[in-house]
Amino acid sequence: MSKKINKKIINLSGLRCPEPILQVRRTIRSMKKNDTLIVIADDPAIICDIENFCYFMQHYLLESYIDSKPYKFFIRVGQSFK
Repeated sequence: MSKKINKKIINLSGLRCPEPILQVRRTIRSMKKNDTLIVIADDPAIICDIENFCYFMQHYLLESYIDSKPYKFFIRVGQSFK
């Protein structure tokens, strides 16, 4: 039996630091291990914030598209909070 992996998308365009990373954290807390979160944002600070957040919280930054706005990040949840 395979486990269901959920995907959630949040658009944080227009929000400025620290609000985007706080929203990412809040959203991930409601997700399960191995779920995928797709983050869309336009605040330049999110580029560094997402990398550090994933590292320290033990999530996986699968892909990032930062060449142009809006930026897109694909995060796999590494810890389950449920």
